[in-house]
Amino acid sequence: MADKDDGRNRKRSHRVAALLVISITILALLFLFTDTEKVLDLLLNADPRIVVLIIGLYLIGLATKSYRWKVVCSSAGENVSFRKIFPLFTIGMFINNVTPGRIAGEPLRAYLLHKGHEVRGGKAVSTVFVEKLLDLTILCIISFIGVVFLVLDENTELDSGTRTTMLVFILLVAVGIASLLYISRKKHLLEVVVVRTVGTFYRFTKLSIAKKAQDNMLDLVDHFHDGVESVVKGKGGGTAMGLTGLIWLNESLRLWLVLLALGTDTFFGAVLFAACIASLFGIPLPIGAGNAAIITTVFFILGMDIELASTASLLMIMTSIWISVPIGLAFMVQLGVKFNGRKVMPESS
Repeated sequence: MADKDDGRNRKRSHRVAALLVISITILALLFLFTDTEKVLDLLLNADPRIVVLIIGLYLIGLATKSYRWKVVCSSAGENVSFRKIFPLFTIGMFINNVTPGRIAGEPLRAYLLHKGHEVRGGKAVSTVFVEKLLDLTILCIISFIGVVFLVLDENTELDSGTRTTMLVFILLVAVGIASLLYISRKKHLLEVVVVRTVGTFYRFTKLSIAKKAQDNMLDLVDHFHDGVESVVKGKGGGTAMGLTGLIWLNESLRLWLVLLALGTDTFFGAVLFAACIASLFGIPLPIGAGNAAIITTVFFILGMDIELASTASLLMIMTSIWISVPIGLAFMVQLGVKFNGRKVMPESS
């Protein structure tokens, strides 16, 4: 059994290493396919006062996200102090930003909340799910506003077909988010998904643990659904939504300030769209490579100089995603959290 676990851990490590190599390669290509000297010159001559402001806004955003999680937990009936929530959130951010898909940190912090603070597993997962749903909803709204501004701006170098495609794309994302919210609030639909998934698993494997797994998953669904409903109907739902709006306006403002630090003032509609699309779809690759590639691509399509677009994307991830790594790592060391595929347990306080 231990050999099988070791084998799975090795395969997982190889996949992570491969995607890290791909991410580093993409970041390197941002230099190789541009005028490297110009990119470095732009970075070195960025206004240091604005860069400090950008980092400060990122740290404020990190605290705001942590406080929002606290509000969501309170709405679900779980009162966890900000002092305890903040380290767990930053650890999750750290894991997200150094692992493929940027999703490993979400179940990890739900697990830490469950084990370290005696919150039921399903409810802990529901608080993270609601957070992500809030993020997707606000990102979609802000992206739509950005697209509208771009469509109405006659100076934007976009043909009518591209403008229409962008609007339709955002509307489709909105429909997907609405569908996800609807399903998450329909307990019987969640139970049907579990029963059919486990049933299919049993037909193929004939493993006797399937029944026990089904019971455990249905119990998780029960607590998950209760958690989602508590937040949606609770008093903190509006506060959490407002905080989410501030969080993503902060993100867009930081990208605009990045461009300002580099000596250019870009139409804010383009910044709104680029920041939100990068957050929505820059997730497959770690260390910010996906975000950098998308921001560069969006700005280049909108007519920005490729060197300026590449430099802006690099400065954006350097003053955000890369900063989260040492912060999260420090809290992991402080709390004694191990993330090696075998044991993840914070010190309980």
